[in-house]
Amino acid sequence: MNRVRELRLQRALAQAELGRRAGISRQAINAIEQGKTGTNVQTALSLARALSVSVEDLFATEAWQRATWLDGEIAPAAGMRVAVERWQNTQVAKPLEACPPESSPAAHGVVRQVAGDEVQVEVWQSRPALFLYGCDPSLGLLASHLSRGSREGWWWHATNAQALALLRAEQARVVALHHGVLEARAVDRSCLRIRLVGWQSGWLVAPGNPKQIAGAADLLRPDLRIGVREEGAEGRRLLDQQLAASGATWQALNSRAVVGRSQLAVARMVAQGQVDMAIGHAGAAAAWNCDLIPIRDEVTDLLLPKHMADQPEIAAMLTILTGYQFRRDLAGSGPYDTARTGDQVG
Repeated sequence: MNRVRELRLQRALAQAELGRRAGISRQAINAIEQGKTGTNVQTALSLARALSVSVEDLFATEAWQRATWLDGEIAPAAGMRVAVERWQNTQVAKPLEACPPESSPAAHGVVRQVAGDEVQVEVWQSRPALFLYGCDPSLGLLASHLSRGSREGWWWHATNAQALALLRAEQARVVALHHGVLEARAVDRSCLRIRLVGWQSGWLVAPGNPKQIAGAADLLRPDLRIGVREEGAEGRRLLDQQLAASGATWQALNSRAVVGRSQLAVARMVAQGQVDMAIGHAGAAAAWNCDLIPIRDEVTDLLLPKHMADQPEIAAMLTILTGYQFRRDLAGSGPYDTARTGDQVG
């Protein structure tokens, strides 16, 4: 997926000589040319200087590559910047517009042509990527840790239902699901289930709780606006349970409901005064300085096919999960329980 070999041969350079000029080993040059390893920013710049080309020219491809478009809300268009994940015979593209601002490395390429649910993508970045799908904000931190090495981590918002559908369609390698939907019958035995983090969910309210909100019974108050998650989200399922417990109905709530498309989105709406209360994540509450009225303890687990566990990107993720540095940063990023982070569960 790069032009290193082509440009080296054009200049009649041996791998050892190119390595000397770029300050890297001959073995590394060989691995890069064969696509067995990616390049970090410093290595890409060194190779580009040694070959007297731009980084874009070094990693441009002469032929456009076919990729499956994995976004039902943003339509692909020529010139759109994308991130690309590839494994075995699968290659998927996601638009940068869909990536949370908390996790957005540089684009891998651009869309050149569109044909149904497939696109032709010009890829100039060959650094291996791992896409993480889910709504837990801690996925942004995991993606950041992955991107510190020779690989890239990308976090994409997805509800539990959306993430599970991608996994079952073999269009995703790693998805994050809330504990409440991980019933034994819903999880394929061919998948590993790895604990990411424990946390509390509850009612998000403005700092100091100026509206004196106590819980589900306040859903009946006509003066309160309610932030809700979209269908398929675990927060929406929990809200349904709270509605039933309070005696409120969706019909009565609809005129006061505002949909937020992520955990961070509903927390932001509460913090900015767009809504008065919403069910959300303790980490999202901390990120937006909201108060939290607890409802229940939850966990977020990562699901991935067992036969993919030894793929380099996934193996790197599993190593990060059990490391001290990630656990330390995770514990410092919000009110998280990291006691079982990285453990195989279920």
